[in-house]
Amino acid sequence: MTNPIEPPSSEELNTLIQITRKLTGNEISAKHPELIKTRLEPRIRHYRFTSYSRYIDLLLQDTCSEETQPFIDAMTTNESYFFREPLQFDFLVESVLPSLNLTSGVDVWCAAASEGQEAYSLAMSLDNYDRPFNWTLLASDVNRSVINKARKGLYPMIKLQHMPHDFLKTYCKKGTGPYQGHFLINQALKDKLSFSLINLNSQLPPSGQYDLVFLRNVLIYFNPTLKKEVIDRVSGKLKPGGYLFLSVTESLDQAAFGFELMAPGIYRKLADTRQGGS
Repeated sequence: MTNPIEPPSSEELNTLIQITRKLTGNEISAKHPELIKTRLEPRIRHYRFTSYSRYIDLLLQDTCSEETQPFIDAMTTNESYFFREPLQFDFLVESVLPSLNLTSGVDVWCAAASEGQEAYSLAMSLDNYDRPFNWTLLASDVNRSVINKARKGLYPMIKLQHMPHDFLKTYCKKGTGPYQGHFLINQALKDKLSFSLINLNSQLPPSGQYDLVFLRNVLIYFNPTLKKEVIDRVSGKLKPGGYLFLSVTESLDQAAFGFELMAPGIYRKLADTRQGGS
């Protein structure tokens, strides 16, 4: 029988909120202590602690970097499904791809890939385009556990509800044996993607710029200051004339960042006004 964990004090909750903001940029309200408790108690029990204070002490130790990533994994929200906001995928195929120089290839970054549904939806759309072309797709997330799931490309059958039938036949395999009730993304398509652990709240990798960046349903978790910093960094990784995809419910100051609005949540970079993505 495990020992009970003492409820966190208001001060401890505020400290955990500050650590979450520092490490991920996510804003979590102190009004929802049960959310914090649900996410962190498995980590506290992992160390056989009986108080939040001991776990906080562990997080604050400079020498305890091994707990930083599990904490990030626990405190980040990851919800996605295939072909979410389908009108944006229609716009991608019907308007964005025809506007790009496909002969030189297209580089895409899915910057908050979660468990991979959005990245694989993108890959299917690119691979199925009526004019074959070379493309690369980097899928990244701050959460290590969901990126590992994305690499596997294995999903419960219920996740197929938004999948176009033609894509289902072309890019998915029905699981058998131990994978019954699941489906697997075709290996040939998986091989075209690369996966990486990237924290948008810190300096981005220096190499490469992209024609398309998907940053959907992320900015809603950031405060205005961090939102601006993240857009600055991501904009520096976008080629002039490239496209930034936000959610249809998200927006940004077009003039301030050098973008023009093309469709709900979709922006085109006007000029190379920002450098480096740092």
